[in-house]
Amino acid sequence: MELVSPDRRVLKAFYTQYVAVLLIILTFTIGAFRRSLPTEEPRAIPPLWTPRATVGSLSIADLFTAEGGINEENPRVRAVAQVLKNHDLLMRATYLVPRLEFDRESVSLKRALRRLESLREYLRAQGVPDAAAHLLVRAEKDGASTLFVEFLESGKGG
Repeated sequence: MELVSPDRRVLKAFYTQYVAVLLIILTFTIGAFRRSLPTEEPRAIPPLWTPRATVGSLSIADLFTAEGGINEENPRVRAVAQVLKNHDLLMRATYLVPRLEFDRESVSLKRALRRLESLREYLRAQGVPDAAAHLLVRAEKDGASTLFVEFLESGKGG
């Protein structure tokens, strides 16, 4: 075994630290040149639905006729249209249908979508803007054909 003087140990530690610092500087330099700079601002994607405070809600059971049209004698559907037309609110209407054979090609799904489209046309005819009504279909295990309506703050302020 060979003896190493204290000066030699100090010199060895210095060279080890020197090499470590050089490697760190080299890593940062390579990282700076390899980094790609963004050429344009990324576009913000607006959310499909932002959460809002619920103002009120109601259920409408006999909204649609057997043919799939709107039952205009139902006072609740007229009230919904008047509220949306006269106030700065949004509506999230969820049409609950029974889950029988509910898939993408299901007759139940197509019927539910046709009924929601007739509701949208009714609201449009009553003067309600399209942006105020968000219509959804949800399959329930033992659900009846019911429309659940929630009135939400519009978030426009003022």
